[in-house]
Amino acid sequence: MKRFTTRLDGGGRRDGPLRIVHVEPADPVHERLSAELREAFENAEVRRELDVDGVLDAVGTSAPVCVVSAYDLPNGDALDVLDSLRTRTDGVPFVLFTDTDATTIARRALSSAVTDYVPKDGEGDPFAAVVERVESLVSDGSDPPIARSEDRYRQFVETVRSPMGLLDEAGEWRFLNEAAVAFLGADDSEQLLGEHGLDFVAPHDRDRTMRRFQRVLQQGRPSGTQEVDVLTVDGEQRHTLLTATPVTYDGETLAQVLLYDITNQKRLERELRQQCERHAALFEDLGEPAVETRLQDDAVIVERVNTAFEEVFGFSEAAIEGEPLDPHIVPEHDRETAEKLSERSRQGECIEAQAIRETANGERDFLVRVVPFTVADEHHAYAIYVDVSEHQQRQRRLERQNERLDEFASVVSHDLRNPLLVAQGNLEHVGGHADACERIGRSLDRMEQLIDDVLQLAREGDVEDPQPVSLSVAANRGWPAAAERGTLTVEDDCVVEADPSALGQLLNNLFRNSLEHGSASEEHDPTGPHVRVGTHDDGIFVADDGSGIPESERDQVFEAGHSNVADNTGLGLRIVERIAAAHGWAVHVTESRDGGARFEFSGVECGDR
Repeated sequence: MKRFTTRLDGGGRRDGPLRIVHVEPADPVHERLSAELREAFENAEVRRELDVDGVLDAVGTSAPVCVVSAYDLPNGDALDVLDSLRTRTDGVPFVLFTDTDATTIARRALSSAVTDYVPKDGEGDPFAAVVERVESLVSDGSDPPIARSEDRYRQFVETVRSPMGLLDEAGEWRFLNEAAVAFLGADDSEQLLGEHGLDFVAPHDRDRTMRRFQRVLQQGRPSGTQEVDVLTVDGEQRHTLLTATPVTYDGETLAQVLLYDITNQKRLERELRQQCERHAALFEDLGEPAVETRLQDDAVIVERVNTAFEEVFGFSEAAIEGEPLDPHIVPEHDRETAEKLSERSRQGECIEAQAIRETANGERDFLVRVVPFTVADEHHAYAIYVDVSEHQQRQRRLERQNERLDEFASVVSHDLRNPLLVAQGNLEHVGGHADACERIGRSLDRMEQLIDDVLQLAREGDVEDPQPVSLSVAANRGWPAAAERGTLTVEDDCVVEADPSALGQLLNNLFRNSLEHGSASEEHDPTGPHVRVGTHDDGIFVADDGSGIPESERDQVFEAGHSNVADNTGLGLRIVERIAAAHGWAVHVTESRDGGARFEFSGVECGDR
């Protein structure tokens, strides 16, 4: 540290020792400057004061030679100190040492005649800079010079990060700091000095800007903040906040202009506004009741609702906004479930759950989707209500129907099959009347087949265990083992995603249908019919060379009980359609290449073996 020795007690011009007052709020970091000053000025009295009152008390004893002060003080600011000093003693050098943006103090500092300014966040060591400034002011013991207004202004505003400049009464630039030069897109200030300031304001903003500028100079009062579009040297338009303040510069009243670029802010505001508009439109046009809520003291509070919510639940947004949601739409018996959903939402979990809610027309079943989000540490959520009451009613009807089918299947399986077995067993012991016994046997066989088909029809419809199944393996397993005639050919093999048992039953029913209807050429070819299994562009097919199905009857063949063959139950193809539908396949009938029937299944995913 460089040490300065002043000669103020022998032949110097000042009476008494050198006194430096350092004004700074209590802080260990600020103690360093006092220590630096004491070390630099060995024979000086360095007095530390914490606030405005302390400085004024110090001045009351004997005037200091130099004051170094922060700007913000507990009971005022540095310029309050300076104003008070000027009423008691003239010529005391005053150094402002602060990190406060100079835009907030420049005008007052100029009028109060601050001697020097050292920014705390400037380049280099700011403490050393203060010591150097104090030395330059007091080392020769002479009265310190008061810096010219222009010099002080330049010193202040060049430290400002925001664009600043001065306009004279003619509206021409008299001074611009580096930030202003860069903002207006010029190479240097010389390119702008003497140019009319309004030339850099967009035409649609010039008249009102001129009026504000004139009021500043004529009335001597700040203009307040104005939003204008500023044009750069290259014609680029920038959204800007502009403030004009009267200042004295070299004895002349000028308008100090502070510019703040808000182009990015306006762009973000525009994007945010567009996003909010899209969001509001989406919220309103959902088609389902929706509500935005926030969590307050464990209560779910309504922020807004859409029109669908108002119509379904019977509450207008004005009536329910700011109110707890649950008491309005949650039935008493479902409150516990609603509280659990709220707790899961509070934990940030997206929820999809079934719940009962009270609507304007009574209780309804809903699928509730809740999406939580956070705004300023507050828990918010969107809740959408999808009415599934009809679906639930259908589901309950289906469950009751399945229960009845199970009961029916049990009756068929036990109460009918057992007497049938007894009748078949006793028929074997009946002698004579061979024709009658044969007819009775056929009837009993048909009854047994009818029981089997009815049980299948009652139980088919669910795909229990879909897995990759070879079409050729399923076809060979499905071919009736007791078939005394007919041939099976698998033309194209593939792997089908299906329930193996259900696919086997589907193929078996189709094969039995072909065998029962016979072959058109059976008289000449007793080995017929010939059945083919293969693939097409969208699935699989089963075809035969039988008599075919008339086009007028093709839409009826899947109806229960439809058959043109004696002793046929008419349920086999109905079961085929049910199994296909359970897999998500469609089936339709057409004519095979041999003139027989061809059953095509579409929507079947076929993979290579």
